[in-house]
Amino acid sequence: MPIIIRCFSASDGHPSVVKDWQQCLSNLIMAILDTYDTLRTSLIVPRSPLPFEKVLDNISQLKGTQFHTLLVDNFMSLMRQVHPEH
Repeated sequence: MPIIIRCFSASDGHPSVVKDWQQCLSNLIMAILDTYDTLRTSLIVPRSPLPFEKVLDNISQLKGTQFHTLLVDNFMSLMRQVHPEH
């Protein structure tokens, strides 16, 4: 049985059935990375960047609703390896 994933189309931004799951997976990963980057910097929104732990808490709270659970778990694991001091 083929896996069918709903993902947002790059062309018009509307949900559509995607047969290329790798493209969809990259979109799901980029959503997490974009959120991390936005919360850790003050380039887009004129505010102070959030601390590392607060950003991870915010992303973790969105696990299963905004972000895929498995991807968030892997992201958290990788971030803790890259930043062991936190």
